[in-house]
Amino acid sequence: KELEAKITQLEQSEKVNSKRDRQLEEATAAVDRLEQELRAAKQQGGELDTLRQQLDNATKETAVAQRAAERSSLAAQQLQKQLKEQESSAEQKASVKQSASQQELARLQAKVQEHQQEVGELKRQLDQEKKQAEDQKRAAARAAAGKQD
Repeated sequence: KELEAKITQLEQSEKVNSKRDRQLEEATAAVDRLEQELRAAKQQGGELDTLRQQLDNATKETAVAQRAAERSSLAAQQLQKQLKEQESSAEQKASVKQSASQQELARLQAKVQEHQQEVGELKRQLDQEKKQAEDQKRAAARAAAGKQD
């Protein structure tokens, strides 16, 4: 969930960067237009001060938009770095858990094998005791048959 949040945040940051890039382009286009108007005004002897003020404002707006775009870009880079670190951390945790699970599985398999050996030994003993009981029963039956004669 954290990774999804970071990805969403990164996508939003990219949208903001895209918007700021468009603003930067628009502001740059505005600066270019104002420069053309300024040249025309000089040629015509028009209102030079007004155009200079407009150009200064556009230049300031361009600088502000550029700084904002740089901040957004840095924030996006930081988010990407954090996302990569979290992915790496998650992969490491998963690897550790998998290793622990494999060790636990091996331990349990060894216990199962040990219990299977114990069961086999108990079966063998039981079979041996049954055989002895049968032998004793037969011997007792023979002895009883011998006494009856």
